[in-house]
This record gives sequence, C-alpha cells and structure tokens, in this order.
Amino acid sequence: THTHTHTMSDVPEEVSSLAVIDCHHHLWDLEKNGEQYGWIQAIKLGSKAAPLKQSYLLSDYLQDIKDSNVVKSVHVQAGWSSNPLDESRFVIESSQQSGCGMPNALVGFADFSCDEVEQSLIEHSTLSGFVGVRQLLNYDPTHPELSETAVDYMADESWCARLAILSTLNLLFELHVLPSQVRKHTKTHAMYFKVAPMNMHLSTRCHVQVLKDFVTCVGRILFYFVY
Repeated sequence: THTHTHTMSDVPEEVSSLAVIDCHHHLWDLEKNGEQYGWIQAIKLGSKAAPLKQSYLLSDYLQDIKDSNVVKSVHVQAGWSSNPLDESRFVIESSQQSGCGMPNALVGFADFSCDEVEQSLIEHSTLSGFVGVRQLLNYDPTHPELSETAVDYMADESWCARLAILSTLNLLFELHVLPSQVRKHTKTHAMYFKVAPMNMHLSTRCHVQVLKDFVTCVGRILFYFVY
C-alpha cells in the first residue's frame, strides 16, 4: 500500500460500507533503517518509482486509510537486506508505539535455499502476529528485467522440499512467481504446494503477451490442490 489518490467517494455506497482487510501492505523507515533497503536506495530520482524513495511509516498508512473502512491489515516483507526478524520486530514496535493494533498479521521473509531456514522460521514463529513468509521467485532467463532471482528455485528439489517446514509450524507461503513458471512447474511441484498452505501474489508484473496465461495457471494450481 502506498499513497493513493482515490477516496471512498469513488466507490459505490454498497461497497464502501463493507469492512475491509488490507491483506498486503508495506512499511519502511529510511531515516532509521535506510541501509536495509538497497532496492529503494537504487531507485533513480525522476523515475516512476521515485515516490517510493521516502519513509512510509505506520502513521502514513493510517492517514491513507482514514477514509476507508479498513478494520485489519497484513504487513508483507519489503526487501529488508539482513536478518528478516529485525524487519518484523520493527513493524511490531511500530504497532505497539501507535497503539492502533495494526498491522494485525505479519508475512516475513525466508530463504528456502539455505539450510538455516528452519531455525529462522522457528524464531520468527514466536513473534506476535507472524503468519507466514514469502520469497520472491520471479525467474525468466529470456526477460531478466522481470527476474527477482538468478536461478529458478522452483526447479530445485531441495528448495521445494524445505517448504514442508511451513506445515510443521502452521505457516503460510505467499507464492510470488511469473505465470510462465506456474505453467512449467505445476505438475512437478503440486505435492510441495499441498504441504505448505499458499497465498498467491496476484499482481506480479509481466509482459502483456503472457497475461493470457494467468487464468490457466491459477486454474492448474487449484486443480492440483483439489485433486
């Protein structure tokens, strides 16, 4: 969630009266923790992403949603570069200092390519409101500008097998991939996604020509979940 220009006056009354759970937003304090967000520091002034190059605190978020009927929110990890527990602690401290009760849940970061991921998840699971993790998996060797990783982790059996840790801790996994990866790996790794309850990130950027794959890909995932 970032600063928006729309208000509830733009929304039909029958919709605006509904209670809203914001299931995905970010917070960052560049004054205190700027060194943790290399991707933000790398944003060029004057670019479309330039507005992100400033702190976005809980007070900013509350200001943005004040005219909306948001009753609960979920904070999702935002690319903190060192110990991911520290990012979650920052969010928890922000909530405690505000006293607003938001965010109500946390989705942190976990690197399933590391053997130490289990210990990190165990420690993370002790934090109040912690419900799951995500790891950006976008990989397309033909379109490196769309890739978030240098390798296709979904083709790594060891990486996929470590997802089972989430089941033992009753945690969710936010799947953040390109449509082409879902199409390629669904059959091979359906068993792993059944092990780890999954929330799919639905706004992953991709080229227009692959958008038509999206519905098919989601359908395949749902098929293997059910059958």
